[in-house]
Amino acid sequence: GQAPGALLGAKVLLTAGEDVRSAPLARFLTFEVNRRARVWVAHDDRFAARPEWLASWTATGAQLTVDDGAGAWTMSLFHRDVTPGPVVLGGNVELDEPLAGPRAMYGVFVTRTP
Repeated sequence: GQAPGALLGAKVLLTAGEDVRSAPLARFLTFEVNRRARVWVAHDDRFAARPEWLASWTATGAQLTVDDGAGAWTMSLFHRDVTPGPVVLGGNVELDEPLAGPRAMYGVFVTRTP
């Protein structure tokens, strides 16, 4: 897909599609940064709701367009600036969330703090 310029050169943390129903996990994904950084989350716009933990992140208004060959969709970008140390992200959607068609797990990108 086409990425906004702010993501050029970003480190990408790959998440698995099978983890899409991971909301009960408050500590779903943990990683460390060794300097101040901006962490970006791309969340699938086909969901009716966003994970609760994402509400405290900055909605950028920017989107990624993803095309997996079977179809294209958009993912909205959110970011948060972090200090050196652990970064903890929660899960995605509830285990019983009805999925009316395919949905993607969120994507994670890390860039330098502007």
